[in-house]
Amino acid sequence: MSRNYPLLRLSPDAAGRLQHEHTRAVARLETITAELKELENQVRTEYGAATLWRLRAAARNQVTLKQLKREVAA
Repeated sequence: MSRNYPLLRLSPDAAGRLQHEHTRAVARLETITAELKELENQVRTEYGAATLWRLRAAARNQVTLKQLKREVAA
């Protein structure tokens, strides 16, 4: 069976650095996810679920708009 993707060859040192960076990135992502979940819980408690839904939709639309602008500019 042939591979449909190129094989990446790294030196042991480079592979170690890449693994370390990956571990740090995953840990940071987990931290951000936990903080977002707590923020959403606080917004839901303080202002209600409808407000949280509106804020999520507005944030999603802003991200989509920025991505579209980048694509148009490219």
